[in-house]
Amino acid sequence: MLAARPGTTERHALWWVTPRQRATLDEVEARGECYRLGWVHAPATTDDGTKRDRVLAYVARPEVLGTAVAEHLDRSPMLVDGEPVRVADVGQADILRMRGGRARSDGLDVLEVTGEPSWSELD
Repeated sequence: MLAARPGTTERHALWWVTPRQRATLDEVEARGECYRLGWVHAPATTDDGTKRDRVLAYVARPEVLGTAVAEHLDRSPMLVDGEPVRVADVGQADILRMRGGRARSDGLDVLEVTGEPSWSELD
């Protein structure tokens, strides 16, 4: 799950996809059921120095965050000691043994996309 963590930076890959590839991702990510597609305010700089203020990502639907929904729909970030757990900090095997709670929000600033995404949505 993506979750805001102010004051931290991370290194990620950006994947430039064709509309057809993105449509396939919509199916894989269960867009509209489990996730929504949105422009996430996450300032990014690519290796060639290009800067972007927002990136397109699949994020949790707000109505399934921090609520008692069916387990397969729950997309709440896990909190341990009040902080989101970062995948970079904890291995997958270790996360199974951790105890925590559900975040009520992912803290992200998202412009949800309806239909096909376009850079013009950001103007």
